[in-house]
Amino acid sequence: MKALTLGGRQRGPGCSNKEETDPRKVCQGEESTQPTAFIKEGMRAAWPICIGYIPQGFAFGVLAQKAGFDTMDIGLMSVLVFAGSSQFIAVAMLGSGAAPTSIVITTFNCQFKACPYELLPGRPSAQG
Repeated sequence: MKALTLGGRQRGPGCSNKEETDPRKVCQGEESTQPTAFIKEGMRAAWPICIGYIPQGFAFGVLAQKAGFDTMDIGLMSVLVFAGSSQFIAVAMLGSGAAPTSIVITTFNCQFKACPYELLPGRPSAQG
């Protein structure tokens, strides 16, 4: 029997009850009856990093509000721009009246600095 994993860990060997109510418990050779079990496990694993993004989000909101952005603009930028430093750069440049193309080029250059890290020797590849 093939052991199923959930979040990289093998769960409960020898389970036979298909009516299991605990979505975290996946038994060897059986499918989980809860399709959201993997999502819940991922949310548990990702929660610690969210704690660090909350203060950054508040700081961005305050800065954007002081620069004259309304709530809808701040929300859209938070959803559409995933790089925090690019948000701060864009708000500062928009507040000073910079052209949109210069803002895009500047934020791209700021984020491009991470690309050489992909070429480091000994770095585990994303493929396996």
